Amino acid sequence: MAANMQGTRIRVGMAAVSDESLHAPAGWRAIYVWSGIGAFWLLFSGYIFAAWILGGHAHTTLTGVTPVPASMKFNAVFWQSFLGLISAILFYFFVVRGWRREGRLPLYGMLYIAAQSMWWQDALLNFLSPVFSYNSILVNWGSWNASVPGWVSPNAEKMPSPVLLYLGLYPVFFCGATVALVALMRRIKVLWPHISNFKLVSIMFVALGLFAVAAEATWLRTGMYTYIGLYSPVSLWPDQAYKVPVISVFFLDSLVLTLLACLIYYRDDKGQTYVERGSEHLQAGFKVGTMRCLAMIGAANTILFVCYNIPMNYLAIIGPGWAPAVLEKSYFTNGVCGDGSDYACPGGAVPPAIGPHQIHIGPDGRIVVPPGAELPTLVKSKND
Repeated sequence: MAANMQGTRIRVGMAAVSDESLHAPAGWRAIYVWSGIGAFWLLFSGYIFAAWILGGHAHTTLTGVTPVPASMKFNAVFWQSFLGLISAILFYFFVVRGWRREGRLPLYGMLYIAAQSMWWQDALLNFLSPVFSYNSILVNWGSWNASVPGWVSPNAEKMPSPVLLYLGLYPVFFCGATVALVALMRRIKVLWPHISNFKLVSIMFVALGLFAVAAEATWLRTGMYTYIGLYSPVSLWPDQAYKVPVISVFFLDSLVLTLLACLIYYRDDKGQTYVERGSEHLQAGFKVGTMRCLAMIGAANTILFVCYNIPMNYLAIIGPGWAPAVLEKSYFTNGVCGDGSDYACPGGAVPPAIGPHQIHIGPDGRIVVPPGAELPTLVKSKND
């Protein structure tokens, strides 16, 4: 009878579990938790996109009255095309060829798909107050921001969300760059085999921060986007559209990429990342592959949401305001705030507007009282 124990089921209390599960490692449920989180992010973003499209809100945001310089038009075409090409190459090598070689979706293929699942979050830093904007010369159909439950800042549907740019940018930045970082970490470990994990991660974090500042400073000059309203204790060119919020870029951009690189680099003896642990206890096939991919989606989206968008929203509500160099360009304001809208761009002494039905300050400094709202009247304190 003892020789026939494998595969039997044992009663523990009221639950029936297999004897294999009893000997599973402590972290064996990670795959269930993280695949559930990934499924949540996919369903949540799917709801947002469906509400945006089916609600009839997908309309192109035009550049407005300000002429767009020829250099910006060239940059828009070049970067959307170039990043799209690189993304297609990554898709072939990481997803298509990887699947053919391994007979399943490989780790880097899952990372590519996870990166593509992240771009719904791109403008969440404007959730409480508009401090960031894309140039509406980029291919766009407005934005799904207004369909995000609880969204606060007004005219969210008018901010251009450049889907064509996202399809190239996110896989290149969050997949391609992460793979390169993992390769670099392995090289450093070969050169200095006794380096501690703390030193290795610290080196990568600082190097990434410096690279992120240099990269943002270069790319902001193309005129594709602006961080003009975002708070940062240290900024380069703070009154220009190509303002670089040094501290937030150094710490937050670096933090997200460092965590993604660590997730891929530090794997167990089975080659599994932390979020895949326990998948060996599942029957091989489509189900386990789907759960592994969902787990990677869950980790990537959670890292971006917690480590980037939450702190960015705090920096947004204490921002310095929009400089005239940006306010005078309709392809940056896009009717979200400033001229052509009913709202002053927030920051400094101008409080963020909370929804379309609240009393707020107009772009000319007057108080705007929407229909149905009333100015407060003085109610004197009782003195009897």
